[in-house]
Amino acid sequence: MHRPGDHLNISRGILAAVVVLVLLPSTMLVTLGIRLMDQDRALEERQRRELADGAIDRTAVLLQKELAAIQQRFVSAAWVPPSGTVLLRNGQGHLLYQPSPTALPEAPTEPFVEADRAEFQSGDAARALALCTRLASSTSAPVRAGALLRIGRIHRKALRLDAALAAWNSLAEISAAAIAGEPAGLVARRARCRLFADANRPTELRQEAAQLLTDLYDARWPLDHNTFLLVVQQASQWAGVAPDVPSEMSRQAAAALALWPQRRTVEGALCDGPYTLIWQLDDALLAGPRYRAEHWEAPHSVHLTCAGEPVPQGVSHQAAAAGLPWSVTIAPDTAPLREFSARRAALLSALPALLVLICAVAYFAWRAIRRELGIARLQSDFVAAVSHEFRTPLTSLRQFNEMMLDEPSLAPEARLSYLKAQGRATDRLSRLVETLLDFGRMEAGRRSYQLEPLDAGALVRDISAEFSAEPLAQGFTVDCRTPCHALPVDADREALGRAVWNLLHNAVKYSGASRDILVAAERAPSGVTIRVVDHGLGIPLDEQPRLFQRFVRGESIRKLGIPGTGIGLAMVRHITEAHGGSVDLESKEGEGSTFRLMLPGRG
Repeated sequence: MHRPGDHLNISRGILAAVVVLVLLPSTMLVTLGIRLMDQDRALEERQRRELADGAIDRTAVLLQKELAAIQQRFVSAAWVPPSGTVLLRNGQGHLLYQPSPTALPEAPTEPFVEADRAEFQSGDAARALALCTRLASSTSAPVRAGALLRIGRIHRKALRLDAALAAWNSLAEISAAAIAGEPAGLVARRARCRLFADANRPTELRQEAAQLLTDLYDARWPLDHNTFLLVVQQASQWAGVAPDVPSEMSRQAAAALALWPQRRTVEGALCDGPYTLIWQLDDALLAGPRYRAEHWEAPHSVHLTCAGEPVPQGVSHQAAAAGLPWSVTIAPDTAPLREFSARRAALLSALPALLVLICAVAYFAWRAIRRELGIARLQSDFVAAVSHEFRTPLTSLRQFNEMMLDEPSLAPEARLSYLKAQGRATDRLSRLVETLLDFGRMEAGRRSYQLEPLDAGALVRDISAEFSAEPLAQGFTVDCRTPCHALPVDADREALGRAVWNLLHNAVKYSGASRDILVAAERAPSGVTIRVVDHGLGIPLDEQPRLFQRFVRGESIRKLGIPGTGIGLAMVRHITEAHGGSVDLESKEGEGSTFRLMLPGRG
């Protein structure tokens, strides 16, 4: 009969033979081939880069010409910008907010001095209303805007809400005037919202605020950044919704705001992320990522990147070197050059077959060695563990038998005590044999489970009481906690009882100096949970994932010399999964362990 060490020696011999006879000469041959291939690729790559440098220089010249042509086109007042771009005249364009301050004429205050004095100092609202009504027919849009704002305010103070709304409706139609730096139409719309809010008219307030948000997102008014954010926040609160600024228009406006102040020359181009600003004097075109991809990148088969954007692999020229707002990158040409193809044909035809052969030999050799080492180790560990487990009850049986043979006149009480001890040893030996046989049936798939309705709490109480009476549990306090009500499950009583018994047995073996064990059954959202908790040695984190595999025992447990076969927890997992449940473990070294059996409840 071979000893486990013999298997290890055989495996080492096989591994050495594989390395010496297969891997080393093959590795040398492959290394030589790879070096030749690398040298050839380096030469090919150098020539390919030279070709790409020439192509990228030609592309940069073409892009410069296209930017100059765009500058010539958008200075025409009749030119319509293409899709994916925004035309800016003096810093104003169809944007959520403008990079240049709004230039609308401001509503004057001089024509309204007498009306304001009548309203605020004299308290003569009728006179103030009459004066403002007369000014509301002025041909000057700023004067009309100032008059309509005051008319709405006077009517609102007098609680003539419909009249105030009518005045502000007229104010909302004026587009060529500003009030306190804000477009007159926006002032009117906000005034209507405030009126609905103060008058506790929530339905009209939400409708008005929703329409205001729509107009803001449609860029109806030329606003600065801060005003836009303030009004969007305020209108969203009125409408009872979260701000939902269109992302593309928001990025577009942010890019214009960042790029417009950076102009330092009469004409030029700058980029901010995927956006490009091309300008001449005070006119500019803001091109977005779609326009860049369709009109500049795709036609020339290049990739353009601004500062801060990741540069793709390929041959690149930086912006300064190319005279463009972006870095220009051409994707590497992976097609082999003709002059290098023939030289590598011979190597490429032989090397893959050789690599496949080497990998196959190495894989099968490694697999065979690993399997043999694993079998030898498991065989050695299992035989040693089972031998130790059997030796203890057999030693007890032999000792008590010899004692009774040596003393024929043994007192009946002593003889009865020895017989009971022999009975316990026999029971332990029988339990070990039955455990091994049962585990063998489980592994072979021949173990059948007779599921029947039962109370998990009652089962836990019975197993706990039975285990507490065992000599193994002497000196331990087994705290059994189960609810008063039933915990119905469909289970095999004998198999589930064995799983709980195994966990209690492990808790006793690995409790260390602690003598307290908790076993509990309780209802869980998905069914029933059975917990076994000890406060003993604990299990290192790196050993926990493999602990439920057969024959696996922790390295720290082995060093302590605690006996075991390594199949108890494997049986627990097998039994629990056969019941449609699962088992998990929480443990910290030196603080104890908690094992949980999660079982589905009865349907």
